[in-house]
Amino acid sequence: MQRAGLLFGLYFFFIAFRGRFMALYYEENGLSDSQIGTLLGVASLIQLFAAPFASKIADRYNSHALVSLVCNGATIVFFLAQIIALPSVSPMLSRDQRFALLFVLRCFDSAFIAPTYPLLTAMCIAALRREHGECGHTKFGQKRLWGAVGWAVGSLMLGLLLDLAGAWIVHPCVLISGLGFVIALYIWAENPNPKPSANAKSGYATVRVDSGDSDEPSDASDEENNEDVSFLAVLRILLGPPGGDAEPKPKASPARLKVLLFLVLTFLLGAVMSTVENLLFLFFGDDLHASNFVCGLSVVVTVVFEIPILAYAPRLLELAGTTNLMIVATTAFAIRGVGYTLASNGYWVLLCEPLHGVTYACAHTASVAFFAERMPQRLEASAQGILSSLTGMGMFVGTIAGGFVLDAFGSAVLYRGAAVLIMVATSAFMLSDQIEVAMRRCLGVAGGGVTGLGAYKRVPSHTDDFVEEGGDVVL
Repeated sequence: MQRAGLLFGLYFFFIAFRGRFMALYYEENGLSDSQIGTLLGVASLIQLFAAPFASKIADRYNSHALVSLVCNGATIVFFLAQIIALPSVSPMLSRDQRFALLFVLRCFDSAFIAPTYPLLTAMCIAALRREHGECGHTKFGQKRLWGAVGWAVGSLMLGLLLDLAGAWIVHPCVLISGLGFVIALYIWAENPNPKPSANAKSGYATVRVDSGDSDEPSDASDEENNEDVSFLAVLRILLGPPGGDAEPKPKASPARLKVLLFLVLTFLLGAVMSTVENLLFLFFGDDLHASNFVCGLSVVVTVVFEIPILAYAPRLLELAGTTNLMIVATTAFAIRGVGYTLASNGYWVLLCEPLHGVTYACAHTASVAFFAERMPQRLEASAQGILSSLTGMGMFVGTIAGGFVLDAFGSAVLYRGAAVLIMVATSAFMLSDQIEVAMRRCLGVAGGGVTGLGAYKRVPSHTDDFVEEGGDVVL
């Protein structure tokens, strides 16, 4: 499974050249701040629809690697096509005409890049389960950490190259890194199935739909592979008990409430994180007058703290659970958001950047495990597609709203406001346990039973979530 780590490393090396620096890229090519915000925001909006759509196709036709290959080939083409909108290539275009052309190309580019990460995540989780058994998904962070390495190396390289050569250097970097990732993905598609380890449960050794395009026979019937994988169907399973049991819960179920609160917190974290992912480098350059190299260096600092958390993700899940990891992530963001507004130059901001690594690694580890535990193996790509959509919806709202706040009130209000918002949501999430107790009392009957829910009891688990055995919900 070392090749899964390599694949993540190459993918994030590729998107580093088209990530946070795109705001500076568009600024250097003459676009206004509002136009930059629109181009960056539309990518998150399109992700909301493109990721679940492509994931549904991949799940239905058992073609995860093939869909990913097609999407990445197309996104390279549409991204490179933005060359025609550069002032040096088309000097006759006005700024508004250049923006309109970039908007169309950005829409197509975003539609094709959006499904890649959820598909890659689903393929990796499936291969881990095939190799390590039912709890293989807890080792996901150990593979994903190589993505952090690729992201840091690519960002540092691009920051230095932008200072030396200018915005045009983005295009050859995207071409070379993109082709490298596509080649690695093709090799994965040719041989996606690792040998199961000795402690892996044999039931996972023949699940073809999980790992991409395989020549091995599948135990699932064609009828099962072609079952309903619509967004609403997947959401119904997600709101059910862990493991994808289709048995419905009462609408007022405490377990369902906990899931809904987790989804809301995931959305809001995506919204406030978008102020960093899309707008932070504008704050670095315009307010703090930091160089592109310092911008790239800030990414390296975040990764140094992100990697250990991803490496020890299984142990952290066992000790803290998904709930506590998400709380750590949101609290770290709130502290960092306030810290940004106290910095006087780009180097002082570097002191806040380790908290970004804590936020991203903890939130990502928690959310991937949370979704993986609640979906059957045949629908893992669809589940990760919903996660990607939630994050994309949050980032779209956060980028658009953040741009207006930045223009009207400045960076201090933006980042302090984001910190307050996420902590209010976190407080509500932390109170979910008390809400569950109150709901159980309201639904309870004499003798300690809970109508329609079964008897509750505490069981050892590496998460703080609900599991269900037989007709009883177990807490």
